[in-house]
Amino acid sequence: MLPLTPAVLPPTAPLEVPVYRVTSTARTPVLEATGAHLTLDPASLSQTDLDRMGSVRAEEWTLRGVIAVHADWLLERIRALAAADVPRPLGAEVKGVWYFVSPVHSVPKVERDEVIVGLYR
Repeated sequence: MLPLTPAVLPPTAPLEVPVYRVTSTARTPVLEATGAHLTLDPASLSQTDLDRMGSVRAEEWTLRGVIAVHADWLLERIRALAAADVPRPLGAEVKGVWYFVSPVHSVPKVERDEVIVGLYR
């Protein structure tokens, strides 16, 4: 995970964001770094994107970092959660810690089949 907090938004230089893959599809997906990276260009972030990244969600979730995940996995996970009888947040485990996951762009941008997401706790 590339650490990133609201205090350092907006970033002043491009960020090398690590790519993660799903290693477990249990109730809570477990994500693991692949060694690959995507570049997050600060110019690609709208004011709305920055406001969403920097806000405190539900009075408890704050941005802790960013990663990139496979776009198909993210879409499938969103669909599964939306269809569930009991609403649950979109989350995943990274290095033994559970995070709420949300795309950093309000209109997600797919690059090399990956989407950059914020990790919130």
